[in-house]
Amino acid sequence: MTNLDLLNEKINKSGKGPTVLAAAWGVSLPTYYKLKAGKSEFTAAIIHAATITLGLTRDERDAIFFDF
Repeated sequence: MTNLDLLNEKINKSGKGPTVLAAAWGVSLPTYYKLKAGKSEFTAAIIHAATITLGLTRDERDAIFFDF
């Protein structure tokens, strides 16, 4: 399960808009919103892209995507 609060905090701090993030993550805009709302699962490729585009540390990545 994704820590959506922490994810959305990092998205907001990034200053990047939905269109930019969706393109960087390789997903459509509707899929981006589903991911952000927890209605779709993040794949390894999307987690990798999100880590890079949001400038996440390993600990931040793990806290968002892997701490259940």
